[in-house]
Amino acid sequence: MGQISIVLANAHMEQLKDEGIQRELRDVQTFFDANDFPFKDGTVNFVILRGLYNHIEKIMTIVGVFVNKTGKTIDELKGTVAFDLAEEKSNAKFAELDFHFQSNFLGKLEKDSGFIIHIQVPASGLDKNKDVYNATELTGEVKGVEINTVGESNNTQ
Repeated sequence: MGQISIVLANAHMEQLKDEGIQRELRDVQTFFDANDFPFKDGTVNFVILRGLYNHIEKIMTIVGVFVNKTGKTIDELKGTVAFDLAEEKSNAKFAELDFHFQSNFLGKLEKDSGFIIHIQVPASGLDKNKDVYNATELTGEVKGVEINTVGESNNTQ
């Protein structure tokens, strides 16, 4: 499969001075090194790490990694993400979100690398007594992905 290098998006590089960010980067890299993911070549993938639910704001912060398996360097990424609970009989509802990471935010995402992102998703119908959701409790889908690769433009998956 090959190793995935975990990086920060260009817009977050100044946060590398923060010990908590350094620890998160190390922890996520260790997680990716210890696991084998069935990524398909020529794709962009999203790996959910965890979800943190704020009951007052009714917002789930999904922590995850966009992984570049296109074989090329990406400098722009857009599409839609949709999340849900893995349990079949859930009443939970999550908003579907469009994203567009332009080159000034993303920088250059090399092939076989991934960047950590925290996505705030409006949600309802979640357990009132639960704040933290493990990756296995959540599902996600990335749809309508469009990328701009360095030296090319408007590639669609």
